[in-house]
Amino acid sequence: RLASWLLLQADDAAEPSVDHDLTLAELGGTLGAAGESICRALGSLRRQGVVAVDDRHIDLLDVPALRRAARLG
Repeated sequence: RLASWLLLQADDAAEPSVDHDLTLAELGGTLGAAGESICRALGSLRRQGVVAVDDRHIDLLDVPALRRAARLG
């Protein structure tokens, strides 16, 4: 769900990124997941080099991998 949300928010821009004003708990509520689950999923994507996270700004570094993750989820 997180991968799909990131892709929708980024709207496939030339340099895809997402700026948001949601806490992890609020984002979890939006996606129907606990804030802790969102934190773990975002951390996993970061460790895999798929995204880079800076507070409430998320750079999508590997859009094809994010699309694969969205299909699997």
